[in-house]
Amino acid sequence: MTVNDRNMGFGVGNSSAVEEMQRSIAKVAPFPFPVLIQGETGTGKELVARQIHALSGRTPLVSVDCTGLSGELFASELFGHERGAFTGAVSTRIGLLESAGNGTVFLDEVGELSLELQARILRFLQEKEYRRLGSNQSRASGCRVLAATHQDLRALVTARRFREDLYQRLNAIAISTPPLRDRLDDVQGLIRHFQAKHSIEFKLDHLAKDALYRYHWPGNIRELENLTIRLGVMFSGQVITRRELPSSITGGIDDRVYNPQGDSHLESSGAPRQELSLSAIQNQRILEVVRSTGGRMEEAASILGIGRTTLYRKLQSLGSGRKAAVVSA
Repeated sequence: MTVNDRNMGFGVGNSSAVEEMQRSIAKVAPFPFPVLIQGETGTGKELVARQIHALSGRTPLVSVDCTGLSGELFASELFGHERGAFTGAVSTRIGLLESAGNGTVFLDEVGELSLELQARILRFLQEKEYRRLGSNQSRASGCRVLAATHQDLRALVTARRFREDLYQRLNAIAISTPPLRDRLDDVQGLIRHFQAKHSIEFKLDHLAKDALYRYHWPGNIRELENLTIRLGVMFSGQVITRRELPSSITGGIDDRVYNPQGDSHLESSGAPRQELSLSAIQNQRILEVVRSTGGRMEEAASILGIGRTTLYRKLQSLGSGRKAAVVSA
């Protein structure tokens, strides 16, 4: 992993989602085959591409933004052109494929390409050759192609907005970047990382932390970095409570915690403790620890030896299936 990747938060954390993604990157990096990187906006797709490239031993990495390019402009950017190939082509231009040599070409937001441009990319992937605009000479390329998109390409294929054959070419190897809501155990580590990156300092009380763990994070890691910067500027050196968090975060969560004094269905069932199943005993232990910590989820998870995300899921299951008591925070 390069320093720049770490500075942007890529790979920070120990959640199972991040570990699985890192294993996939290490496996695919040495091979020359295309890789399709899929994930929501703000999850680090470009950084995954950079990491694959860095581990491949290839050089250089050439990035192509597929948004806003069309027709001859895109073809000229990617394949290059000869002098006089079209109006305004006053000199020969080397394209990005030629510049990449045997390195890596990264097609960012490949789902935005028009069907015409998709056909050109497909031809290149099939033949490993290309032509500058206005030239009859085919040029061989040994570059590797990585592509990324936040869109569901399979759905675009069904809607006939993306070519099936190109999708199959790109999708031979696929990597998904997990959304932040699926790696909530990494939130605190990411905040510390961004604090160090931007030289800012603040602390969160336990209710503020709980709010961040319950939030959906539609903007993913990018949104978390922006929040860290905002809190560091507005509340430098302070202890931040839930009141200081943006309403977009605190208004988008279930503002409840498990009642540390509440009675659980397990305890009111009247069943002798020794007759409870192993699962029931485990659930009762979870509720006991949550009550003993006053509903502080981070502390309870630490005592139980599980991640905060796992604890929330178990409590949600108990809350819906066993009528665990809840009260407003």
